[in-house]
Amino acid sequence: MVGVLALAALVGIAVGCLIAWALLAPKLSAARAEIASFRQQLDAALARESEHARIADQERQRLERELAAKDERIAALLEESAALKTQVQTLHERLEEDRAYREELQRQLRLEFEQMATRILEQRSTLLKEQSTETLEKTLAPLRERIAAFEEKIDRAYTEHTKGTASLREQLQQLFQLNARLTEQADTLATALRGDKRLQGSWGEVQLERLLELSGLQRDVEYKVQVSTRTSEGDRIRPDVVVYLPEGKHLVVDSKVSLSAYAAFIEASTDGEREQHLRHHVQAVRQHIERLASKDYYAAEGIHSPEFVLLFMPIEAALSVALHADRELYTFAWERRIVLTSPTTLLATLRTVASVWKHERHNRNALMIAEEAGKLYDKLASVLDDLMKVGETLERTKRDYENAMNRLCRGSGNVIARAQRLVELGAKAKKQLDRRLLSDAGGSDPESTPPLEP
Repeated sequence: MVGVLALAALVGIAVGCLIAWALLAPKLSAARAEIASFRQQLDAALARESEHARIADQERQRLERELAAKDERIAALLEESAALKTQVQTLHERLEEDRAYREELQRQLRLEFEQMATRILEQRSTLLKEQSTETLEKTLAPLRERIAAFEEKIDRAYTEHTKGTASLREQLQQLFQLNARLTEQADTLATALRGDKRLQGSWGEVQLERLLELSGLQRDVEYKVQVSTRTSEGDRIRPDVVVYLPEGKHLVVDSKVSLSAYAAFIEASTDGEREQHLRHHVQAVRQHIERLASKDYYAAEGIHSPEFVLLFMPIEAALSVALHADRELYTFAWERRIVLTSPTTLLATLRTVASVWKHERHNRNALMIAEEAGKLYDKLASVLDDLMKVGETLERTKRDYENAMNRLCRGSGNVIARAQRLVELGAKAKKQLDRRLLSDAGGSDPESTPPLEP
């Protein structure tokens, strides 16, 4: 008896396991499918992010190469400017030497001519007294020719020298103009770096707007400049740039960091001066980080930003030397919710935002297409329902028509046959029935039926 009970218990357990497996199998399959789908989505997202990172890295490398090329170009221009200045000075010295040489040559020629004329006159004085005028002319003729040839040679040399001087003057003028342009450009950059903070801020904003244009973002659509808003305490603030993100988010970018100390660091002539100005530069960056952190841009009215602000330094080397001199500078800024960016890193960030907006527009277009397709399908279904109803109505109308025609035209004693019979019997009618109806009704053709005699 115990064996039977044990066997029954085992059978019950087995049946219970089978029932549980049958109930849970679909859920397990669905869970596996959902996990597989989620894994595919995760792999696709990772692939996209890897591609974005690769593109950003390529862009960073390209911008670094461009920056290096520009730095080399600036260095080459500075060297060219120095060479041009040296060349101009050399040309000035050559002009002075040529003028002095020409004056000395004229003086020597004049002196030699006077001496030669004096010797000739002294040698010929006795002979002139004895010879006639004709003999004197013959004697002076060679001298006249030599003097004329000498004057022609002098004139030709002067003309060639004048042409050379004019050409040299034109080249000098071009060199002066080029040097003036280079000096003006260098002075503009130096003024922007050494000048007042307002000029530095304006220059930084110009560089920031150039990066925004290069990123592909649309002004006043995907970013705005100088947006006026208020802090949570009611103070009015004006961020340099607010970059819009999908889902109503924002990024705040500031570009008003002072670079005066960095300019002094670049122009310093000794290691001691450079070290001192570098400390001032790092201190200026830290002070600006403190000021920027105190404004709480991310908590301002109408700005839904992550709890950090991008601090843009428009000169790559200015940020690089500051980070190299102060290893804790980046951490110092991050603890105050400030992210330090250079033209390279900011452009990569803005390009990423532009790519996100591009995908967002594609997603919106896909949703709009799906919505419009659904509306079109619903409209098509409604039209088809109406057409089906019209078809059913036409079918009923056709059946009613055929039934009515059967009653009128078909069968013995139908209405049309009887009406035609009345006409044949002498009923007066102004119109005639259609021959096809008469044929279907089995009546005679009225034109072939002779009229009854009166």
